[in-house]
Amino acid sequence: MKRRILASIFFLSLSSLTHAQIVEDPDFDPLGKNAMLPRLIRVQVEFIEMPHTELTKLTSQPRSAANDTDLRKKCAELVKAGTARVFETMTATFNPGIKVSTHSGTEFTYPTEYEPAYLPENQSSEPQQSPVHPPTPTTFDTATLGSSLNVEAYIGEYDQIVVISIAAEMKSLVDYSDWGTWKSQDTEVSVKMPTFYDVSLKLGTVVIADQAQIISVISPKDSNGEIDRTKKLVVFLRAEILTVGR
Repeated sequence: MKRRILASIFFLSLSSLTHAQIVEDPDFDPLGKNAMLPRLIRVQVEFIEMPHTELTKLTSQPRSAANDTDLRKKCAELVKAGTARVFETMTATFNPGIKVSTHSGTEFTYPTEYEPAYLPENQSSEPQQSPVHPPTPTTFDTATLGSSLNVEAYIGEYDQIVVISIAAEMKSLVDYSDWGTWKSQDTEVSVKMPTFYDVSLKLGTVVIADQAQIISVISPKDSNGEIDRTKKLVVFLRAEILTVGR
């Protein structure tokens, strides 16, 4: 009788332990059900601005691994201390192997070519009554201002590696260049061309899911729209493999 009771208690304890594993550990999948569910890739790109001197401290030690999660944690400490700031974050979640793009900003249309001023064919005998056609814009272009992300990725070996091709850009209008002003008795036309500041990267890399990786360091602009070499934008990339329906 005692043997039966002990066996029943042992069986119940083992059943409770197994049930606890299934409930508490979402990765516990002895039957392989998760492998049958669809998966997505989430890619996040972060631009963290900091003084150039802080970047030098951050990257002063040689590294042999591409896992920069520890450096990302140090950046979080710098942000918390007010030494650095999160400048921009772009994220996309998509099916593996699909090219996707995201954008936030505006389209800025501006003239690129002008027809010069000219006199009309039929002129009046009085010059002051003969209107002169001012310079007229004839060709236009459109710049995409703001933040843009283009990315393509797929899941590699062991279902832990993510192979990524990525292009990220931040473009802003900073000033106008004055190429001359045409004046007449009744009209004044300025020929101006916009000046943009562009921060961009285009590359391919391989990451382990959930690990952060520094993929680029870029100089931001200063208050005058010029390159600011006293500061740096440290670009972190992180990819996650998500299972739908879990």
